[in-house]
Amino acid sequence: MAKIASDIHKPDGLTFIGPTKVEKFVEELKIEKFNGVGKVTATKMKSLNIYTGTDLKKLSEAELINHFGKAGRFYYHIARGLDKRPV
Repeated sequence: MAKIASDIHKPDGLTFIGPTKVEKFVEELKIEKFNGVGKVTATKMKSLNIYTGTDLKKLSEAELINHFGKAGRFYYHIARGLDKRPV
């Protein structure tokens, strides 16, 4: 979330996404803005009708792993605002 938020109001802006706002923020986020989703992955996601975080959340972890391999697990968690990587 910190990386995505830091890109919103560049170069000097500040965006705070509090715990109560994470879910809505992620659901409205375009798929291209998700960390780890590049052009090729975004194209593949769009072919599966995944355009936003809401669309991404509709798929189960198993379905995402089936389509995207081990990265599918990451997409599953990030679509739910869960990211344990250090900031």
